Amino acid sequence: MDVLASTFGLNSITAFLFFSGIYYVFDNRWWNSTLIQRFHQIPDLSGDWSGEINVEGEEGKDEVSVHIEQTWTKLELLLELDNGQATSQSQTAHIMTDSGRTRLVITYLSRQQGPGMDERNHHEGVNWLSHDPTKSPEHLDGRYFTDPSRNSQGLIQLKKET
Repeated sequence: MDVLASTFGLNSITAFLFFSGIYYVFDNRWWNSTLIQRFHQIPDLSGDWSGEINVEGEEGKDEVSVHIEQTWTKLELLLELDNGQATSQSQTAHIMTDSGRTRLVITYLSRQQGPGMDERNHHEGVNWLSHDPTKSPEHLDGRYFTDPSRNSQGLIQLKKET
């Protein structure tokens, strides 16, 4: 620490505050700049998305809206189905990149809302979503699977709202 103090006139508290500030700015602002993204290739998916869910074995599709909050260290999703009758909050989210393609793996807790709904109507599940900015930069497509209490699976297709 004597090197920092003698070279830059910093004591440990000042150094802590300086590096905390740099970390905060990187986490919230710089990580998704074009220059920095060239190095890590993680796309900024934050914003509002809308689309549909197709449950295997059922006719028709359900409308869905998704809000994504993302920083360098945080990725959270809130999914709303059927105009608020069910909401799903991400419990964990993992993002992987390979050759320009991005894959999201999200575990979620879904809560059914409305008359007669209680804890028994909640379920957990997993979403696997793919994003390929070279083919369709405004799309997320994939599959979902629910726990045995709900026992359903299907396709999910989302388009970023502008």
